[in-house]
Amino acid sequence: SGDGGENHDVYLRLPVTVLAAFCRVPEIASSVEMVSWIPLILEIMSKATNILGERYKLLYLVSTACEAGVMALINSGGLRVIAPQMSDLPDGSHAMEVAIKILQLLVSKLSSESMNIERFFELSLVVAAVARQFAVLHNALKFEELHLLSAVFCSDYSLSS
Repeated sequence: SGDGGENHDVYLRLPVTVLAAFCRVPEIASSVEMVSWIPLILEIMSKATNILGERYKLLYLVSTACEAGVMALINSGGLRVIAPQMSDLPDGSHAMEVAIKILQLLVSKLSSESMNIERFFELSLVVAAVARQFAVLHNALKFEELHLLSAVFCSDYSLSS
């Protein structure tokens, strides 16, 4: 029934909302337990039909709290999951803003030594998603997107390939 599906979505949303609330405390966000949630959250995001801003917030809080968080996000395919979903986010929404911040953080942490064919593919997804948003947005987020595109195109790994 329709109510069963709606309740199911609420039950799936609740743990992420609670985890995101806890992660507002940097000591909790940087804990090994929270970092270990990143691959599962990304897997859920890659299979989910509904996009929840709380998932982005959780990933952002954990990845900014510690180096292990951002590396877990990169190594678990964060670029590959987040970039394609940007086209489904409402233009100019808070979720879009957080997604852009996550992508900026991930791109800033990539090194030329970590670049391989998979990373280049992930960056192409980022460029495509951000370029689309850059074309349609007419607010302050446009400058964040320009900064992100600039970071990709002016990076050492972009210039060396």
